[in-house]
Amino acid sequence: MTLQQELTIAVHRFIVAVVAVARRAAIASIESAMSVGAPTRSRAGTLKARASAARRPKRSQSDLKAQSDQLVSFIERNPGLHVGPINRAMGAETRELALPIRRLIAAGVLRAEGQKRSTKYYVVNK
Repeated sequence: MTLQQELTIAVHRFIVAVVAVARRAAIASIESAMSVGAPTRSRAGTLKARASAARRPKRSQSDLKAQSDQLVSFIERNPGLHVGPINRAMGAETRELALPIRRLIAAGVLRAEGQKRSTKYYVVNK
């Protein structure tokens, strides 16, 4: 047997061994993900385990209305701010203001210019 043939056989055996190891690792990963007790995805695509741990009590409609009024008043006095400075000034977090902002935009009270982190907010003058 020539040196070239021996190298070819050795390379082939190596490839077969690597594929076998990768296959076992993939199967183990899939079995682990599908095992009983593993977190499952909800319809929204978030992990149920993570979502339930992060849940806070729902805010009442009166709380949302008060926060919306405060938000509109602040943006009237400070038009064109990003959500970060609004959060800091109001002592709130982005996730707390996201719903009131979305509702105010949908109601036509606020308008947003820009996208994602560069979004600026203005009160619509009617």
